[in-house]
Amino acid sequence: MIESIAQRVAKITSQQQSLGFKVLSLVGGGILFVVLIPFLLGIIGRSAAGTLLPREGFAIRYSVGIPAIAVGLGILIWAVKAFWSLGAGTPVPVAAPQRLVTKGPYRYCRNPIQLGAMILYFGMGTVADSTIIGVIMFGFALILGTVYHRHIEEKELQLRFGAEYEEYRRATPFLLPRFGRHQSKERPNNGVEPTR
Repeated sequence: MIESIAQRVAKITSQQQSLGFKVLSLVGGGILFVVLIPFLLGIIGRSAAGTLLPREGFAIRYSVGIPAIAVGLGILIWAVKAFWSLGAGTPVPVAAPQRLVTKGPYRYCRNPIQLGAMILYFGMGTVADSTIIGVIMFGFALILGTVYHRHIEEKELQLRFGAEYEEYRRATPFLLPRFGRHQSKERPNNGVEPTR
């Protein structure tokens, strides 16, 4: 079943889209991942934590949450920019990059968008409610993102890019960035390869 889902996703992500469609998908994806999903995760987090949850003061919540929001947004913007400029696409599967992107934040980990979203959601939950809600939102994003990436996206990328993706997957960590020594061998197309 997962194999057939990955094949359907690969079929969708292989299609080239117009500039207008890419822009619309980027706006829609931004609204979904930066507004709607955090809102829903906050509601779920509040329900899971209960009503007797202690809430830190304004100064603590903001001194922890605002930097997390800034870091998370920074990683997301960097990753989306790499998809757009190097991969000729967006993070949204219906307008996915047509080349495997291994530069920018993708040099350090394979899923910087998930990493940025997790940090962003932690910051948003902390600012809006408490660090406990931030941690719950971070945890939900970790679990849901990891399940999707491991079971659908990795198979889809293997179908689309074959050995090229396998080499990248073996050399680059899944989520936790590895800094310092890099696997950046010069690739025939300047390090830009078909990916999502």
